[in-house]
Formats: sequence, structure tokens, C-alpha cells
Amino acid sequence: MRAPIRKSLRKWAVGVGCTLSIALLLQNIKNSDAFQGAQSAATDSPSLAQEDSSTRDPVMQEWQDQSQSSSLSDPSAGGSPSGFGDRIGRSDTGSGFRSRSGQS
Repeated sequence: MRAPIRKSLRKWAVGVGCTLSIALLLQNIKNSDAFQGAQSAATDSPSLAQEDSSTRDPVMQEWQDQSQSSSLSDPSAGGSPSGFGDRIGRSDTGSGFRSRSGQS
């Protein structure tokens, strides 16, 4: 074989070998007792969202409220079907941008 073909085949072989090595390493980690114990401990504990509802992010709450209200509206009314991006570039202040805190 010519040298360029041999070099390219060697590069592919190194890439395939590294990929298989990483796959085997991750499979061994997944099957280890320590990982199984950590995974079962993580699934037994309550999630962060269920622990304390008083620490919810107000921006996320506003987005969820908007997406729920826009999904109830008629998509043929001129807005986007999901309501996403309806308010981009518009503001009550007329400047074109709105801060998260609501201050101009």
C-alpha cells in the first residue's frame, strides 16, 4: 500500500481503538458495585424540585405560566404555536429590551 493510505488507516485504527477502550472503561464503571450503590442512593432520595417549593425560580415559573397560557390560545391568532418568541424584541418601555428584574 501507499504511505498516505497506510497513514489514514492507522488514524482510523487508533480512533476505533480509543473509542472501544473508552466504551469498555465506562461499561466496567457502570457494572461496578460502587456505581450501583451510588445510583440506588440517588434514586431513593427525593429530587430537588420536590424538596422545597419555596425556592422556585421566578423566571422559570413565569415561563411555565406563559407556556401553559399560550398552549390554550389559538395558534392561528398570529403568534407562534408554542408562544415561544412572541415577546422577543418588544417591551413596555419601548426600548426593545426588558431586564429580568423588570427595571429599565
